[in-house]
Amino acid sequence: MVKDAVVREAVRARIDLPFALKLVRALHVRPDAEAPEDWPWPVRLYVLGSFSLPREGEPVEFPRKAQKRPLALLKALLAFGGQGVDGAALAHALWPDAEADDAQDSLTMAVHRLRKLLGDESAILVRDGKCSLNSEVIWTDVWTLERVLAAIDARPAEGAELEAHLRALQHLYRGHFLEYDAQGTWPAALSSTRPRRATASVPTAPRISTSMSRATIRPTASRRTGCCRGCTAPIPRWRRR
Repeated sequence: MVKDAVVREAVRARIDLPFALKLVRALHVRPDAEAPEDWPWPVRLYVLGSFSLPREGEPVEFPRKAQKRPLALLKALLAFGGQGVDGAALAHALWPDAEADDAQDSLTMAVHRLRKLLGDESAILVRDGKCSLNSEVIWTDVWTLERVLAAIDARPAEGAELEAHLRALQHLYRGHFLEYDAQGTWPAALSSTRPRRATASVPTAPRISTSMSRATIRPTASRRTGCCRGCTAPIPRWRRR
């Protein structure tokens, strides 16, 4: 609808942003693929560097040890790309020593608990044995970083457009995937599983350097990671389907 498109563009351009966000809520405007971080997302998920999971603008508290498995599922979902992830692969990564049926039952329970933790039953979609993060409910920094890199790769930028790309990269990239994760919920089994299934969707630091070169500017060192031209440290790349 025309009014929805106008509201989305107002949020993207930050035109009277507080009023635009009120319109989003009042008119129940659904986000599109390019909805920005400013959008009133039910859940924001930050995994580049430290792990953070604000819900409705407030940080989610994890007071109980029992929450570790749902969080491990959430991180594993992102490690496998976040969209259309095979349930059997997830179950094996999280419960590598369990029988297939037991691992699948554990996955079903973890999905239920993760939905409850996120406060939205539609946040995690399960269809035909595939699990996905709902992109209309969850915003995540890795998906946004991928869009910025794709835009830079598509054509050289200059002027205001170039400055916008660089600001976005500096804002989004705060470290490698879960590099400073303090929760300790990253499944160790995934370290051996991911190279076989997810390496194809992981960019390297030279990928960002190359993208920035195409944007006609030389990259500068990362404040937190030392990422610069020639660095070979992996930086996760997450593809949305």
